[in-house]
Amino acid sequence: MATINGKDDPTIAETITGTTGSDYIYAYAGNDTVNAGYGNDTVFGGDGNDIINGGYGRDWLYGDAGADKLYGGENDDFLFGGDGNDTLSGGSGSDTLYGGAGADKLYGDAGDDRLDVGSWSEMNGDTVDGGSGIDTLVADYSAKTGSGITFTAADPLIQLTAPGGFTVKNVEIYNITGTSYADKLTGYMLGDMLMGGGGADTIKGLGGHDILYGGSGADKVYGGNGNDTLYGEGGWSDVAGGDTLDGGEGHDYISGGGGADIITGGNGRDTLYGDEGNDNVQGGDGDDGAYGGDGADTVTGGNGNDYVYSESSTADNDSTNYDVVDGGAGNDVVGIGVGDKGVGGTGTDRIVLMFDDLNSKDAKYATVVNYNLAVSGQTLTNVGNGTTIVGFESIEFHGGAGGDTVTGAGLDDYLYGGRGNDKLNGGAGNDWLQGDAGTDVLNGGAGNDTLHDGDDYNKPYNDTLNGGDGNDIFWDGVGNDKLNGDAGNDTFHLYDDTHNPVAGDYDLIAWGADTVNGGAGTDFVSYWHSGESVYVDLTNQEKNAGAATKDTFTSIEKFEGTSYDDVFLGSAANDWFDGGSSDDVLNARGGNDTLIGGAGSDTLTGGTGADRFHLDNLWYGANSWPADVITDFKRAEGDKLVVSRSDFGMDASSAMKLVLQTTPGVPAGTNGPIFMFETDTSRLWFDQDGTGTEYDLALIGTLNGVTTLSTSDFVLIA
Repeated sequence: MATINGKDDPTIAETITGTTGSDYIYAYAGNDTVNAGYGNDTVFGGDGNDIINGGYGRDWLYGDAGADKLYGGENDDFLFGGDGNDTLSGGSGSDTLYGGAGADKLYGDAGDDRLDVGSWSEMNGDTVDGGSGIDTLVADYSAKTGSGITFTAADPLIQLTAPGGFTVKNVEIYNITGTSYADKLTGYMLGDMLMGGGGADTIKGLGGHDILYGGSGADKVYGGNGNDTLYGEGGWSDVAGGDTLDGGEGHDYISGGGGADIITGGNGRDTLYGDEGNDNVQGGDGDDGAYGGDGADTVTGGNGNDYVYSESSTADNDSTNYDVVDGGAGNDVVGIGVGDKGVGGTGTDRIVLMFDDLNSKDAKYATVVNYNLAVSGQTLTNVGNGTTIVGFESIEFHGGAGGDTVTGAGLDDYLYGGRGNDKLNGGAGNDWLQGDAGTDVLNGGAGNDTLHDGDDYNKPYNDTLNGGDGNDIFWDGVGNDKLNGDAGNDTFHLYDDTHNPVAGDYDLIAWGADTVNGGAGTDFVSYWHSGESVYVDLTNQEKNAGAATKDTFTSIEKFEGTSYDDVFLGSAANDWFDGGSSDDVLNARGGNDTLIGGAGSDTLTGGTGADRFHLDNLWYGANSWPADVITDFKRAEGDKLVVSRSDFGMDASSAMKLVLQTTPGVPAGTNGPIFMFETDTSRLWFDQDGTGTEYDLALIGTLNGVTTLSTSDFVLIA
């Protein structure tokens, strides 16, 4: 990089030529000519009427004082005229031209150029011609005093005489900053940026994806066509004034800012925020997201499947900022807080009741109306510690510190009790019920429901969870809880510790004494999320220990263990045990049982009856995992060995292959996958590829007392 200095003599007009690299050139005084040449050059003309040619490269050209001529040449250049009546030509590339003081001529030439006439005191007498490409005009009127301006963009082919005394043509995008007074700013067909500043401005984006700022003052901002972004900003006060913001066509984003704003999304999928002040927010057509913010707002979704929320942060006893939230037509989600009014409108709507900021001293009410209710009860009343809700097509309820009683509607509801002793009734539909802190009662009702006690793990509570009809899922934490599956094939997840299934922490607090009744159907209890092993004895349940300490079970057909060393002892019924990982002991006693050892070296005992022993799927290589021991496989009782095709790498066409040997190995030329049983040691092996050497075999298990097997002893499943 070279630094080239000219003569600082106003009487000498010299010619300076740059190198082929990136140069810093200082022409100083005099009417100089600079040919920067190749490279990314930086040139300062200094005093005098200079001619500066950027040439090739990404150049920065400064005319400084005098009537200068700057030519960017190739690439994306930056041209700054400085003082004087300058002529700036960008040349090819996407250039940035700033005339500065004086009556300047800005020519963008080819490329997408940015032409800046500067501030109010600099723009008078300028001539702007964008040339070819998509060019942007920048003009800042913020320093103008006395009155506002009217700036209306025009067809690029028509020369426009703009406020401030400059002309412009061949410009497609406008970046205009208004005054502190009442301005009228109108864009054109592409994405303009129009900023009103102070005063009661009227701003229209028209076509394109515009960014429009009202600034302080009671502004009227219209996006027009395109996906526009509108900001009301300051507004006036919460009592009077405020902005009117209309997105028009397209998918718009609108933020009201301070003041009592009127916000309309228009057509398209709009996102609307009232922010501070008593706002009126209207989504219009399309699937909108509309949020009132602080203040006493009216939020309307309009047509489409909308998300409309009051989103007020003021839930204190003295607040009078109650909102009205109306979903309008379509399948909407309507969110309200304490004291608000929610209207579902037509369609299948869900009401979100956000009372989680309440405390026991609250004495407020909210009214929720749906014009198409399937059940009676249109009023929600919250007084003191009691809340009762009946009706709606779908409810999402977030309770506070009081004891809430909530009854869902006919569809899928989401009920969160919050703090306090709550009663949550899901009713029909596939509901999510979560009690949270407090001694709660959860009733799933009809449908496939999820019931979660949601306890505070620092303090156990004794909850009652009733699934009702359907195939329900229970999540039970600390406390002496009662879980009733009722009808359906239910799943119970028991973890009486501080384990968070998402975060993965396992800090033990204390085991609870849970009572689990599966009811009708085939029900399943899982301890997989527990932080300690389990000992479950279905015949002598007072012996239950570990994570199952003091737990009792009725009508539970299936059990899953933990990642630790578990013990499951069955009954005379048909039991189903999955030990999970680690070294488990599974003894089913009587009945036609299913035993799955899982990973680890497990001991499986079926007892009397026709039992099924699932073989582990760990066949990675010879003796790569401790094998299971099956203590009482009896063909005469109908026992079977279950093999999963997918787990053992067998496709749907693979037949069951078994060879009997007195030593490990398979006959030469045998293709895998194949099982091999040692008749003298009762060991069962598996060979995935059938190479037949002992090292390539994987030991699957030992069948105590068994001296022979046949393929009829195996059952292949998917």
